Amino acid sequence: MKPELNECEQCEALRKEIKNLNRKLERTLSALKALVAVRSQETLAFAGIVLIENSPGSEDLLARLAKAIGGTHHENQ
Repeated sequence: MKPELNECEQCEALRKEIKNLNRKLERTLSALKALVAVRSQETLAFAGIVLIENSPGSEDLLARLAKAIGGTHHENQ
C-alpha cells in the first residue's frame, strides 16, 4: 500500500486487490476441479478395465475395446 494514498483510496485499492485475488482463486479452483474430474474418470476407467480383465470371456471384450480406441489389446497392456 502506498503511504501517499488517503484512507478512501487505500480502501479502494484494497477492494481491487481482493477482487483480483478472488478471481485468481476462482480460476485456480476451477482448474483443480477439472483435474479432479479427469483423475476420477481415469480411476473409474482403470477400475472398469480391471473388472473386465477378471471376467470370463474378457479377451474378446478387451480386443473389441482396444479396437474401438485405436489399437490392439496386446499393444495396450
